[in-house]
Amino acid sequence: MNKPLLLGTVLGAIVLFFWGFFYHGVLPVAEQTLHPFSNEEQITPLIVAGATRSGTYLIPNYPSGATAEQKKAVEERVAKGPTVVAAVRLESFNFGQTLVVQFVINLLTAFLLTWLLLVARPATLAGRSGFLVIVAMAGWAARSLPSWNWYSFGIDYTISELVDLVVGFGLTGLVIGKVVPK
Repeated sequence: MNKPLLLGTVLGAIVLFFWGFFYHGVLPVAEQTLHPFSNEEQITPLIVAGATRSGTYLIPNYPSGATAEQKKAVEERVAKGPTVVAAVRLESFNFGQTLVVQFVINLLTAFLLTWLLLVARPATLAGRSGFLVIVAMAGWAARSLPSWNWYSFGIDYTISELVDLVVGFGLTGLVIGKVVPK
């Protein structure tokens, strides 16, 4: 069981890595799903001034230890809109480091997918790939749909996440499925 697990992990990670490069780097997914602000030059300094550190921010947000009155005021602002969820990186972007971290993430993902196939043991290659497509759809439904529902992630972005996962896991299933014994 160790050899198929190791081989499936490495080959699966390579497939996921190159699929991710193609999907996010070659296809125009980002420009079609991540919409620009019309006044980015004015908004950026405000975000930098308001963000205390890199991380995920929500507007409106409850202050720490909010009183009932403060919570009511936030709820009124939520009802009126707008709501903003922003991932903010204040430090410079290190492309090489990010690629390395992405490959480690792909290794972890491929390890888990290979392990699932070793446990589930679908009989055919199509069954193995299909099994991982269902895993992808379950993960998408569990994570991306709540972000669409609660935080107003765009439907175009949400659907692009589904395509990314389904195709990536399907291709990975074809490769891992070749090394996992029946």
